[in-house]
Amino acid sequence: NQELEDTIEIILERKKLKKTEELMLKVIQLFQTTNVRFGSMVVGEAMCGKTTVMDILRDSMTYCREILKSQDNRMQIIHDVRFNPKSITMGELYGEENP
Repeated sequence: NQELEDTIEIILERKKLKKTEELMLKVIQLFQTTNVRFGSMVVGEAMCGKTTVMDILRDSMTYCREILKSQDNRMQIIHDVRFNPKSITMGELYGEENP
């Protein structure tokens, strides 16, 4: 998606981050994953860029929808909420049926 790739470059520039092939690839891979999966986990060693990749994708998709008025329905305004999964029960985390 050229629109997304162009927007990622804009976001990288705004965040004063260096554009690398690896970073672009990871952001696009996460985008593709979110389009075919209901949920996903981003895992990796400390300081490897997990949060950076998620933030760039969030900001890029939001920019596409809000600023560029993208007609691509995959581009939405993203609001993320992060929490410690150990702070809630498994039922609250994954959902449970209350009879």
